[in-house]
Amino acid sequence: MCSSDLSGLFDWDWYMERNADIVASGADPLKHWLSTGWQEGRKPNPHFDTSWYVRQYLSDSSDTLNPLLHYIHCHASMDVEPNSEFNTRKYQIGRASCRERV
Repeated sequence: MCSSDLSGLFDWDWYMERNADIVASGADPLKHWLSTGWQEGRKPNPHFDTSWYVRQYLSDSSDTLNPLLHYIHCHASMDVEPNSEFNTRKYQIGRASCRERV
């Protein structure tokens, strides 16, 4: 998988609004998050809590495995959540019922 894709889960505008130091440095926001931002606990979007996800699912490999890439590769088969308040199954059911109404 190309890491620059991230399945649409990296929100450039949101990340730049909340990380003025990255904007000021002139660093590419996505490259920053992929290299060190996730290790600093920075969130790639408003719904993915990097620190919570690492504690919940990656405690044994937290310093080597990018949590969002893990989520992208594993969330469907492992039933993992992006934060403590999100329920993937309910979200998918809600989206399915919305498609049925259209």
